[in-house]
Amino acid sequence: MSTKLNWEETAQRLYAELPEAHSVDWNVIFHSDPKILGSLVNDIIKVSVSEKGRPGKRSASSEAEVAADLRKLTDLDYSDHPFPQALRFAMGDRSLRQTATLSGVDKMTVHRLLNNKGAPATPEQMEKLARALKKDPSYFVEYRAAFICNALYQMLCQNSESAVVFYKKLKERA
Repeated sequence: MSTKLNWEETAQRLYAELPEAHSVDWNVIFHSDPKILGSLVNDIIKVSVSEKGRPGKRSASSEAEVAADLRKLTDLDYSDHPFPQALRFAMGDRSLRQTATLSGVDKMTVHRLLNNKGAPATPEQMEKLARALKKDPSYFVEYRAAFICNALYQMLCQNSESAVVFYKKLKERA
């Protein structure tokens, strides 16, 4: 029989002993001292990737890695830069070849996208590149815009009355 408590039992015990824990704003805590998040992430990684028979301490995450993890955890990992700049930043130290291999997007296509030549990135290409670079596709402003436009298009097609109202309002502005 295991003496470890499951997550729910641990949380119930914590809240019973410290009722103020319900009102903790972790975003404020993590933003005020990102090293706290780094310590938590390191502990989680240590437990989740530790192998029996391989003792040793994992090295701490860098400040940049901690900041990136914090942006992901707090849902703030978005770029407002045009796709080529956002892609270059997301690539970090990865080469064009490495990015192409990781994403499954042709090397020449990645080169073209980085240099803003030819057709813009498709949503599928943005999804592949984002996942390969450990980002959500919504990291790219163009992906967010395409997602919103598609959702709006679907809504307006399903609600023709709304489409007429929006059309008239937009036509008046033009």
